[in-house]
Amino acid sequence: MDIHPVVTFLVYCAGEGRYLQQAVTSILQQQFIDHEILLLDDGSSPSLRAEASALALQDGRVRYLPLENARSKWEALNQGIQQAQGDLLWFFSATDALASPQALQEYVTEFLLTPRLGLVFCRAQCVDANGVPYEKYVPHKKNSMLPYQPTLYPSGSLFTPLLRENLMPESGVVVRKQCFERTGLLNPALHRAACWHVWSLISLDWILYFDPNPRVYQRLPMSQVGMPASGAMDGETRLLYYQALETFLVQRHYPAPLIRRTRLVQLQLKQKLGLPLSVPEKLFRWIRFFALQ
Repeated sequence: MDIHPVVTFLVYCAGEGRYLQQAVTSILQQQFIDHEILLLDDGSSPSLRAEASALALQDGRVRYLPLENARSKWEALNQGIQQAQGDLLWFFSATDALASPQALQEYVTEFLLTPRLGLVFCRAQCVDANGVPYEKYVPHKKNSMLPYQPTLYPSGSLFTPLLRENLMPESGVVVRKQCFERTGLLNPALHRAACWHVWSLISLDWILYFDPNPRVYQRLPMSQVGMPASGAMDGETRLLYYQALETFLVQRHYPAPLIRRTRLVQLQLKQKLGLPLSVPEKLFRWIRFFALQ
């Protein structure tokens, strides 16, 4: 009988792979060892291919998946989701590293204690090119909608905050694979909002757990310390996110207030971007404005 790992790390590999060894080592050093690592290689670098192949030979928990047919990061992650053997998936980047050897064990315990827990996320602390941490976090600590203590969010309670901002760093999310049965896989057409879209949908039906402790080191050069966090994205991408969200809610017959809330935020963004509103959209905004007075 085949024994499947509890957790699958989906490590997206791109570029030259100079930090891949550090990323994989930080995972292999976890106290909870019942996991596998899928190295998702988009075929962009021969040197990365050699590094990933060597790592797979060194430890049986590491699997190398060359995905030359993947046209984007999100297509590569989708293939990883489909081939993952674990019940829990940790989305990860080859340039990042786990900050704590206890992180995986603690998160698996949370999933065991809360059967309806669908997703766990934490802050990521930024490190420079040499791996030295500095005081920048994703999402940021100041003026954040997130608390300073571990928090369980009942299903639906985090949906509205997620409409305003993507609160989850790319390498700080562990999700139950079962969640994708309802949401479907990542939508590559949404580009950088693909993960944000799925996390928002999962928040509607599952309990979420936030860990305020930075369990992940996210590599960000000091030269970018004053720039927007990785969760920031252009208005066009945000608009695609809102449109896809509204379409999903309508097709799956979610409560009308959720649909109206999503539509209103979408129209507010269109107005901010200077895009024309149709007559039905103007009417909807006018009715909603007076309903909220």
